[in-house]
Amino acid sequence: MSTKTDTPVAPQKAAPKRRLRRIGAWSFSVLFVLSLAAFVGIIAMTGRTVTVPDWLHDRIEERASTAFPGGLLSLAKRNLW
Repeated sequence: MSTKTDTPVAPQKAAPKRRLRRIGAWSFSVLFVLSLAAFVGIIAMTGRTVTVPDWLHDRIEERASTAFPGGLLSLAKRNLW
């Protein structure tokens, strides 16, 4: 007859994979934000203008008018810089 002994159960291998996936997602997000900031900085320093598309212009005006019903917003120039 054998009796069961209380031995600790080894943790599953899922925790390190989940941790690596989380670290990878954070690393990708940080790299993306830094790349975007560098792109915006380079464009701003060169003095080039970036023209905003009409659909984005309309969407910004629409959201601003719904957020501030009594306010008036007009984006005359459609340039970011």
